[in-house]
Amino acid sequence: MSNFGVKDTIDSLHQTIYDYLTTEYFGKNDALRECCKGELEKEGTLFRQAYIEANNAYKSIPQGISSCRIPTEAKKLLAYMANNNLGVYQNPYQHQIEALEAFYAGKDLFISTGTGSGKTECFLWPLISSLILERSTRPNSWQQRGIRAILLYPMNALVNDQIGRLRKIIGNEAEKFHNFLERENSSLRHPQFGMYTGRTPYPGNLKKREQKELSEALRKSLFLNEEDPKRKEEAKKKLQSLGKYPSKFNLEDFIDNLEAGLSNPTNPKDAELITRHEMQISCPDILITNYSMLDFMMVRKIEQDIWEQTKCWLEKDKRNKLLFIIDEAHKYKGSAGAEVALLIRRVLHKLGIPRSRVQFILTTASIPAKETAESELKKFACDLTSQQFEMENFEFIRGVKAELPQPLKNFSPEIFKDVSLEDLYGDVEQKELVLQKIGRLLGWKQLDKTLTPSDIQNWLFENLIHSKPCQDLLNLCRGRAISFERVANEVFPQSNSITAQKALEVLLAIMPMAKATDGNVLFPARLHLFFRGLNGVYACSNPNCSEHEHTNNLGIGKVFLSYRSNRCKCGALIYQLLNERSCGALFLQGFMEIDSKGDKYIWNQAGRVISEDFCEIHFYIVPKNTSFKLEKGQEHGWLNSKTGILKDFPPSTDAGE
Repeated sequence: MSNFGVKDTIDSLHQTIYDYLTTEYFGKNDALRECCKGELEKEGTLFRQAYIEANNAYKSIPQGISSCRIPTEAKKLLAYMANNNLGVYQNPYQHQIEALEAFYAGKDLFISTGTGSGKTECFLWPLISSLILERSTRPNSWQQRGIRAILLYPMNALVNDQIGRLRKIIGNEAEKFHNFLERENSSLRHPQFGMYTGRTPYPGNLKKREQKELSEALRKSLFLNEEDPKRKEEAKKKLQSLGKYPSKFNLEDFIDNLEAGLSNPTNPKDAELITRHEMQISCPDILITNYSMLDFMMVRKIEQDIWEQTKCWLEKDKRNKLLFIIDEAHKYKGSAGAEVALLIRRVLHKLGIPRSRVQFILTTASIPAKETAESELKKFACDLTSQQFEMENFEFIRGVKAELPQPLKNFSPEIFKDVSLEDLYGDVEQKELVLQKIGRLLGWKQLDKTLTPSDIQNWLFENLIHSKPCQDLLNLCRGRAISFERVANEVFPQSNSITAQKALEVLLAIMPMAKATDGNVLFPARLHLFFRGLNGVYACSNPNCSEHEHTNNLGIGKVFLSYRSNRCKCGALIYQLLNERSCGALFLQGFMEIDSKGDKYIWNQAGRVISEDFCEIHFYIVPKNTSFKLEKGQEHGWLNSKTGILKDFPPSTDAGE
């Protein structure tokens, strides 16, 4: 059997976690391992079924920017960015165009589309184009520094991701973007952005020592001390592709200025401001932060110039509005939502502006189904953004799902029985041979040997999209997670499970390779796997337990892989079972008061410690049918499995001991 298919990957991971945990918990005690094998292999103990999920596909609009109803200057910029691969697409989704049009109509936006649906573009395109629109139509206002947009995130990881996107789109490495600005008006400054979080260097007043430390850290982390020019350039390109390279007009000059202790090391052409001191001197147009830092910035004296510059910009032109973007808006519920809502009100008060001078864009992938009353969602949005419900101005954008084409072509899963999954995951030549074989089996027009990899991807897309099993798979998994077994049974209902699952594995291997001419992947899927460890091994203390299923001589009753109850169904107490891995000896873990008078009760849980003499005790379990010779300092004990009382003499007639 192949080791490359989805099913085999799942089984291999299941076996790996099984082998690890049985070794970790059972060591050399093969009898205990065998005793627990059945329950360990049951679904729900260590793992659940695997689930397949695909992103929703949304309707796109060919050459959508050119037909978009937005100001000419904004359209001109976005068209230029689309033509130069600067984060704008030739065939954008309909909801991205709707967001642009609603934004320029003065609406607040609430965007709720699925994961991977281009929500970020729904606010980045309005944001960037509105900055350039101001730059071209209101140059006097543009020259006044101030925050034009606040991007608020619930966590720093999302802040870092957004910084990476901005570096690629409007950063200094995006030369074509800056070429556009220079061509339009070289005398005006370029837009700048900055991340202001707890990780932004460095807090407090300007210190030359910290500037020098930062310069050294930047040289080291960005490989600027690399002596080999080729390796240095390769490292730079790799970091830029990941969005991890600071966007400076001349990064090495900036670092030299830091090292020299200059109070303002920033070049006017820098796209990114990377230190707090830079942003305190030259307010960024785009401020990316989290709500905790925004709260601090409101009250600390050192950041007050940022707000003063922003106030001056707002006063410069009545058309100027602050853009407030709240990503992952669904996270701001309850007390966290109340805090952010009050924080937004404080921002408005700080700037001395009414709610009408702020435009909001909220995004989320987690809005409830459309049946949910829209008035409830509007109330949530209004409460969060300091808007009176009667004056709400929100446009809800949910996206329009793409429709699958007709006609459908069916095929039997039997034709895939001899397809090699290993070759499908092999090198390019092996993969092409298998794809040609699949094409012949399905009656597709054969591949031309001169086709490029992109042509092959398009060929797959055009043929698979018209296949009934592929469409069934898409309809099942788009926007929801379905178990692997269920998908196989529903896509190929007339076949046995082995044949259906093999055919499904082939589809899961080739469908993600298929791409339309506009770059959209046919089946952008992910596999959800669920694993968990053991919280302990527990055993009934009655060796004559009526519930146990093992036939060995371990000297214990039924074994449990989680703590479910204080007592077994046979009536005996359940204790945690400890295993000495080097030799396989078994112990019951109990808790006892050492100096208590009278009968000693062995508790199976620690509970609250009521005296200093209450301690944990491990009792060695003497296996059945074996002799055990006491050594010096050791004592025999007999535990009544029903009462939990420990005695130092053997039982007489009590069958429970």
